[in-house]
Amino acid sequence: MPNHSFNLFGKDTYELLPVGYGLREMDSWPLEAHSGPLLWLSLLGGEGRKIVYLPQDLLKLLYERFIAANPSGTSIDINDMAIAKFAPQNLTEKELNELINEGKLFLDIVNSEEDEGYPHLKKYLPELNSPEVIAAMGRDRSIDRDLLSKALANGAVPDTKTMDPRWTAEWKWLTKSRP
Repeated sequence: MPNHSFNLFGKDTYELLPVGYGLREMDSWPLEAHSGPLLWLSLLGGEGRKIVYLPQDLLKLLYERFIAANPSGTSIDINDMAIAKFAPQNLTEKELNELINEGKLFLDIVNSEEDEGYPHLKKYLPELNSPEVIAAMGRDRSIDRDLLSKALANGAVPDTKTMDPRWTAEWKWLTKSRP
């Protein structure tokens, strides 16, 4: 079965916020059931090549701030469906593609070059400029993508159809009960 990328699209900012990756059924999930974006800790100034989710408190702040920046609303869409649904109708395909390539429309706020460190994400989450926050993220087992993948592979955490596995009681228990 194919997996899809899910984005929260801002109708005022024309920005895309990646919220999850998975099966088509996820398009009916509420925003809070999605995993949120994945980040390279090293691009935030952390050590190693660890890939992490945002901690729940920062993810909630990100969603609140992104939604507040888009008073006309937001929409969770698969892959490039937001472009098809919300592209300004007065643009030619060439003009639209130029604006997308220039980062003026449909900008993925989590997309970052190695030396940039997620500047568009930090616009919404300046907390990610704090070395203390990044160090805490590096120690937090509950946001470690590889650790969650291993737990899913060995059956310690269920792969659910109603929410991302990072929100399951089993994952929360597992990451709190082990050092």
